[in-house]
Amino acid sequence: MKFILSHCLLVFTVLSFSQNQTEMTRYKRDSLRSVFSNSSNADSAIVEAYKKIAISYRGDNQDSLFLYLEKLKDYSEKNTSYNGFYEYYFLKARVYKKSNPGFSFDTVEIYLNKAIENAKKLDSESVLKQVNTYYDLSYDFLKYRKLDKAFLYANKANDLALKNNDIRAIEKSSMIMGAYHFYGSMKYDTSLHYLNKADSLFSKYHKNHPDLGTTYSLKGSVLMSIENTKEALEYFYKAKQIFEIERQKTGEK
Repeated sequence: MKFILSHCLLVFTVLSFSQNQTEMTRYKRDSLRSVFSNSSNADSAIVEAYKKIAISYRGDNQDSLFLYLEKLKDYSEKNTSYNGFYEYYFLKARVYKKSNPGFSFDTVEIYLNKAIENAKKLDSESVLKQVNTYYDLSYDFLKYRKLDKAFLYANKANDLALKNNDIRAIEKSSMIMGAYHFYGSMKYDTSLHYLNKADSLFSKYHKNHPDLGTTYSLKGSVLMSIENTKEALEYFYKAKQIFEIERQKTGEK
C-alpha cells in the first residue's frame, strides 16, 4: 500500500502539474514574444504567452522564469487584467513550492486564494479556474496529510462545480474528491463513486484528456488496494495509453 500511495501521488503530481510543460525551443519563445508587439492581441493571448514563456524556463533558467513572472504581474497591473493576476498568483504558488523545499503552507494558501479572488472576476472560465485552484490546494494538503484542509478545499471545488453545472469543473472536482477519499479518508467505495463519475464525463465530453489518464491511474490504485488486481492493471494500461498520446502531441520524450 505504501508503494502504491507514493507511486500514485507522484503520478498525480506530475500529471496535474506538468500538462503545459512542453520543451520550449528558442524559436517557440521568440514566436510567443511576438505576441507582445501586437497591441491588437487579446488579453488572453498576451497572458498565455507570458505564462508559457515563464513555464518554459522552469528547471532551466530560474532568473528568466522569475523575470517573466514579474512581467506578467506588471502587465496585469497596467491593464487591470484579472486573468493575468489569476495566472500570476497560480504560477507564483507553484514556483514558490518548487523553489522552497521547506515551504510554508500559509504562503501557498495566500497565493492560491488570491488567484481564486481574481478568477471570481472573470467573465469566462471563472468557475473552472476557481475549481482548478481548489484542486491544487486540496492536493497540496492531501499530499502532506493535512486532511482537514484537504477535505475543505475538495468540498469547495465540488460544491462550486455542481452549483454551476459546469461539466469541465465537475470532472476536475470529482477527481479531487476521489483522490481525497482514497488517500485521505480511505473510503474506497466513495472514492470509486467520484472517480467513476469523472471517468464517465471525460469519456463522453473530453476523451483522451490527460486528466482522464490521471483518473484511470487513481482508479487503478483504488482497485489495487481492494485487491482487484486484474481490473487495476487494465486501468493502469489505459492511463499509460492516454499519457503516451499526450506526450506525442506535446513532443515530449
